[in-house]
Amino acid sequence: MMKPVMASLKTRYGDRVQYHYHEFNHPDAAKVTADFAIRAHPEIFLLDRNGRVVRKFMGVVSGDVLEAAIDGLLPSGAGAGAGATVSSPTQRDAGAGAVEIEVTLLPPGSPQAARYAAGGQTVFLVAMNTHSVDLSGYDLVQLSELRAGGRRLAPLRWVATSESGHHRSGALIFPEVDRAAGLEVRMMTVAGVPVRLFRWGP
Repeated sequence: MMKPVMASLKTRYGDRVQYHYHEFNHPDAAKVTADFAIRAHPEIFLLDRNGRVVRKFMGVVSGDVLEAAIDGLLPSGAGAGAGATVSSPTQRDAGAGAVEIEVTLLPPGSPQAARYAAGGQTVFLVAMNTHSVDLSGYDLVQLSELRAGGRRLAPLRWVATSESGHHRSGALIFPEVDRAAGLEVRMMTVAGVPVRLFRWGP
């Protein structure tokens, strides 16, 4: 399931990123499961040069989400050659209601943003993960809004990259906005939480 995504990442980053695979039925699985507190299959961990876990993904994750995370860890320009853009920060909530949500703002005009949107539309990659809540009924277009420069905007559309009951990911696309004053994405009533806030400073 994740093999094509990982193969694409290896092509993109080459030897700038090291990869280690462990299958759940491998003889060493028990030790790896305990060492990394693995609770789902698949799980993906990003480690820094010192072996410290800096990012964790549960379930199926799109290549765009992983590229944004890796680009954010590599030095500027160390991604896919000249012109590579370091991702804007990824914001995470506290996992209230037993649902963890992660939102990554893509740089305007970046190759990743161009996959989902035309012109200067504002693209956020969203990953939702849980072990106990059915996420399939949440319409993020209806439940989300973007606040920017005193404006409140509704999403234009949601482009799913993975839709399962416990692990959802995709791109939430808004109109073009002036990012100079900062951005705030609000997601309402997911898993009983009235409002989840994700903010990016100017």
